[in-house]
Amino acid sequence: MAVDQSTDEDLEYILHWLKAQWDDDGGCSGFWGNRNIIRKAHEETSEMWVVREDGKAIAFQVGRYSPDITCVKDTHQRKGYGTALFQVGLDRAHADNVTMLSGECSPAASLPFWIKMGFKQIGDGSGYGQGIPVEMYLERRLKLPEGDGVLDVEVELYVYPENALYGKAAPLPLVSAKPEACMMRGETRVHLGERFLIPDANDAIRDPALKIVVNGEQLYFDKAKYPGAEKLGVQDDPRGCRYIDFLDVPAI
Repeated sequence: MAVDQSTDEDLEYILHWLKAQWDDDGGCSGFWGNRNIIRKAHEETSEMWVVREDGKAIAFQVGRYSPDITCVKDTHQRKGYGTALFQVGLDRAHADNVTMLSGECSPAASLPFWIKMGFKQIGDGSGYGQGIPVEMYLERRLKLPEGDGVLDVEVELYVYPENALYGKAAPLPLVSAKPEACMMRGETRVHLGERFLIPDANDAIRDPALKIVVNGEQLYFDKAKYPGAEKLGVQDDPRGCRYIDFLDVPAI
């Protein structure tokens, strides 16, 4: 099933059937109300993708990675078009080293589909006009060095809410991991067997605090956004989400 970037002809055809669906439902559902966002995605950001049948665009997705809007014409649903659009976006995310996808399920009835695709519900969408928020972290296995001179290393990684830094009662970590890790003798880079993903800041977490422990020694405990964390190996993906693939540590 081919997924292509939208053309001017695709856009006009999609807007036509979105308007028809909106009118048929009395203006109660559908994405006609988002037509300016859809038009901008095609005309300005080139982030609109379509599936065609008999040369006509009968399904589309707005968003290069995350499915900001995904819609299938009501006469062509349950044929795998939405899945195909999402999968191509997911492939782009992996290729561009994106670590997290997010979105809002609207209508709420679409939530089971996105859960099936691998998303996790992170809120109830109780705000007026808001969909149900979802997110999905993209895990990645990493290749470890092999051969003579490889040394096993014990690595512990923890992320806490910001208030853990201010003498409050220590909360449970938001996420933690003890990944397989090793380094080459004579080097100071510790390679991890899997990517460690750091949750985004939000009102509950504020700026997440990162703790790094290597061979039982705490090397860092401060905000993940600080230069000290970057020096040790914290990186940003194209969307600004932080992650760790390796640690550059003092000689151990």
